[in-house]
Amino acid sequence: MRSTYHKVMDREAWTHALVSAAIVLKTNGETCSGAAIVLGGVAPVPWRVPGAEALLVGKRITAELAARIAGEAAVASANPLAKNAYKVPLAQAVVRRALEQLAQAG
Repeated sequence: MRSTYHKVMDREAWTHALVSAAIVLKTNGETCSGAAIVLGGVAPVPWRVPGAEALLVGKRITAELAARIAGEAAVASANPLAKNAYKVPLAQAVVRRALEQLAQAG
């Protein structure tokens, strides 16, 4: 099992994240056998993204897979308000970075 947490902050002095991602991967060798991805700062409560999790299961985590997950599935249900649409690309980037880190750790 591998896990990571990444956050994007407006200023280093602030303690809260504009956007964050907590990811846990269960692996069997190089293959993902289970995944949990939770985004923070994008909704009033932590936001789980089961569509992105499902795309990881049964696959080897690569940079290409991380980019596809981040670019498509992790924000597929995003419905931003007028003043927080900037968080969508931030969420994509933080999920991609977190998955790439986990891929390198394996």
